[in-house]
Amino acid sequence: MDKQLKRLFFPFFPKRLKKILISINAGKITGRIARGTTWVLTGNIISKIFTLILSICIARLLGKVHYGELGMVQSTVNMFVTFAGFGLGVTSTKYVSELRETNPLKVGQIIASSNAIACCLGAVSTIAFFLLSDIISVRSINAPYLVNEIRLSSFMLFFAAINGAQVGALSGFEDFKSIAKITIYSVVLFVPIQCITTYFWGLDGAILGLSLNYFLQYLLNFYALRKTALKFNVRIRLKNSFNDISYIWKFSLPALLSVLVLMIISWYVNTMLVTQKNGFGEMAIINASFQWTAIVLFIPMAISAISLPIFSNSQNNLITLIKLVKVNVIFSMTFGLTVAIILSLFSKQIMNAYGPGFQGGSKVLIILLFAAVLNSLNSIIGQVIASFNKMWIGFILNFIYAFSFLGFAYYYFNKGMGSMGYCQSYLFAYIIHTITVTAFSLYYLKKKQRNIFDHAIGMD
Repeated sequence: MDKQLKRLFFPFFPKRLKKILISINAGKITGRIARGTTWVLTGNIISKIFTLILSICIARLLGKVHYGELGMVQSTVNMFVTFAGFGLGVTSTKYVSELRETNPLKVGQIIASSNAIACCLGAVSTIAFFLLSDIISVRSINAPYLVNEIRLSSFMLFFAAINGAQVGALSGFEDFKSIAKITIYSVVLFVPIQCITTYFWGLDGAILGLSLNYFLQYLLNFYALRKTALKFNVRIRLKNSFNDISYIWKFSLPALLSVLVLMIISWYVNTMLVTQKNGFGEMAIINASFQWTAIVLFIPMAISAISLPIFSNSQNNLITLIKLVKVNVIFSMTFGLTVAIILSLFSKQIMNAYGPGFQGGSKVLIILLFAAVLNSLNSIIGQVIASFNKMWIGFILNFIYAFSFLGFAYYYFNKGMGSMGYCQSYLFAYIIHTITVTAFSLYYLKKKQRNIFDHAIGMD
């Protein structure tokens, strides 16, 4: 454990947490966790600071309505990005982390095939999104005047799809240092670029800036992945890489469906919101609020990013795995609640910073902040299900969450509640999701424990 961290924070930890930390600290896995978390947090902190500054600048440059339109365009693009990514990022993380030491040849084939599939799906998604822009703008979001902006945003899909597969592979190698550096480099360059393009070309410029950022990340990821793979004696070659792609059906497909159902329902709820009275103004409040929920989530998401490869490598050491889960959950919940409370106290000042029309969004921000605390818990516990390769169960749980969100949204929007109805639906759906994910994670941990015990008895 880092001496500075121990001196500053360790004395304030509860006695039970101290015992768990000391126990884990005795193992060699601690160094990997500490290094990974440090780099991921560094990248996330700098990224979130610059992103928050950027969101305020863009909101002031565009105004409330156009900022809401930008949020809707981004939401629509993200849905197609999910399809184009095909769950290949998390798949790469899972299999690269498991096989990098025992079967480097297989790892190289998985990375090559994943990137090739992501490239093809990215191209198909880009073309489809461009061709369907008329239908999307007119029939889906009831904003035919946004057709050109939707067409322009299609070009970011190709690079977004490949970026997901590349970052997933880097996570599997536990090269969080490179991921953090790429995040920092891209966001530092991204802020001035998007501000300049938005200043000169308005909403079109904001979308152009986003596209340029995806391209920059692609170039940096491409170089970093090949450099890291060589350190593990992994050759990324397409030859024979498609001989065995069973991982697509076992892991990628349910991973895709899990995320896709969330994105489709979230996007559909967004379209319901923007068709309400003053819809894009209400969407702007939601978009601005989500920028701040990212602060609640950045440590849990950092821990979640390193959890899957480490959890996957700890399958044979259940005691360590359980302790890791406990520590990660305690850290995430403590941090999330603390940040949510602090930001809630300043919610009015935060929303006022976005300019005229945002002043009434403080209650929306508060509700979404505490919903994000539940999200932070799920981001950690959900990795237990993924590490046990129970991705189809994960899909079912996400399906339940998504349609709970949709059901609550129908109820509140019919009452004309707008952004307040959105955030309450989001909160109640996450309460349901937290209960189901926690229950199944505990079930699989106990089942694994029983299997180990039964095996030990049989060996005796």
